[in-house]
Amino acid sequence: MIEIALKDYLVTKETAAAGRIVPPDLLHTVDFPAITYQIISPQGHHDINVDFPRVNFTAWAPSYLAARTLAMEVEEHLRRFKGIISGHRIKQIVMEPGPGVLHDREGYDKGTGKTGLYYVPQDFKVIYERND
Repeated sequence: MIEIALKDYLVTKETAAAGRIVPPDLLHTVDFPAITYQIISPQGHHDINVDFPRVNFTAWAPSYLAARTLAMEVEEHLRRFKGIISGHRIKQIVMEPGPGVLHDREGYDKGTGKTGLYYVPQDFKVIYERND
């Protein structure tokens, strides 16, 4: 699964999330800042071994600046990447346009006890060779 490979790659990089990268349903289990990941559309070709899914990484933090900074770190590590990640030959990772920083007034930071998290959803099109 390409999203797991990308998550594992990001865990090795220096970010404010410090390895707190989880699927969306586990967001409530981590301290912030943190990153969630999920596959948005598992697209590919049926006749050749090239896939191009969209994978979402969302930066979450208790402040606008912290969320924006974390999103910039994710972008720095993924945008335009070419190479091999966990045995997947990545031809290129393309960042899709996004909405910028958003505010979840109901989000809860268990570390500070405050509600109101900021988040930045980022979608990346990952063009890679499947390992068939």
